[in-house]
Formats: sequence, C-alpha cells, structure tokens
Amino acid sequence: MADSLFQFRHFAHNESYGILELSGDLDQKVLSELESILEKHNNDEALEILFISFKRVTFVNSTCVGLLLSAFQAYDKKEKKICFVNAEKNVYDIFRVLGVTEIIPMYPTVKQAIISII
Repeated sequence: MADSLFQFRHFAHNESYGILELSGDLDQKVLSELESILEKHNNDEALEILFISFKRVTFVNSTCVGLLLSAFQAYDKKEKKICFVNAEKNVYDIFRVLGVTEIIPMYPTVKQAIISII
C-alpha cells in the first residue's frame, strides 16, 4: 500500500488534536494498516481529539466501518474523541445507512468540527 493513503497532521489549540487524512478505498487491503494507525494515535498521550477526514475516500466497506466504530470505543475509554469530517456524499450515505452517523460525530469541515468541539 502506498504511504499516501494515510496522512496525519498534529496540531494543538487548548486541547491537542490531530487530523488523519484518508484516501482511496477503505477495504480489506488497508484494514491492518488503518488499525495500526488508529491504535498508534490512541496511544499518543498528547492527542485528545482525532479528526478523520474522508475527503478523498471513495469507498468504505463494512469491515472498515466496524474497525472505525471499535476505534471510537477505544478512544472513548481513554476519554479521547474521534470525529469524522469532509465525507463526500457517497461515503456519508454509507455511514448513514449503517447508523454510524448516530454514534460518531460528523462535520462537513474540520473548521466546523473544531468550532463545535474545542
């Protein structure tokens, strides 16, 4: 898998937050690497909020949705937050149909998410 599928930027503003930018198809091929990245950032003591950007994601399969929901619970146990941002309509519709939008906060932009949370 190419390194460009996952990019992380770390920022600080009152609380420490980071943006994980995903791209391409989120399917079985990227599951292991995505799991590793989510776990790594959950273990980062300085990170309190992880915004996951789906701006360049074209598809998310149910296995990756399950992983993202599990990560949300794992972060919550450590009193951290995960929010989804920048989902295109097709990806947003997948999350909506699967009920993810009722569990994980979703925002149209990173800026709107930051204003709402921080």
